Amino acid sequence: MFSQMFNNIDFYKLSLDGLSERRNANLHNISNSNTPNYKRKTVSFENQLRDAIDKKGVYMRKTHPNHLGIGRGEFSPITKEDRSGNYRADGNNVDIDVENTDLWKTYYMYSLTTDLIKGEFDKYRTIIQEGGK
Repeated sequence: MFSQMFNNIDFYKLSLDGLSERRNANLHNISNSNTPNYKRKTVSFENQLRDAIDKKGVYMRKTHPNHLGIGRGEFSPITKEDRSGNYRADGNNVDIDVENTDLWKTYYMYSLTTDLIKGEFDKYRTIIQEGGK
């Protein structure tokens, strides 16, 4: 039972890692919005995370015989340079409105994920507090 107990938190942590990488890319894009020939960066991780959840073990490594953990080495958000056309005459393809919207969505998803983690810990606290009664 204990080996399965923290699997949700492990997946949430990976999601936070991916969202953090995406936020960094958005901030980098915003800070380079006036740099000639700069190409915006995008980060994807959802498919890897979905595969890890679906396959339950392909991306997981054992750090102890009784533990199942998700190894950071098997999961890495993918950062790509977006070369899909130029947004402006100077070769820069950053649309500041798109970046700000993506940044807000990323912040919102990060916040929701931290709420899910808090819910998991609240559940465990209740189990521990009520378990002895």
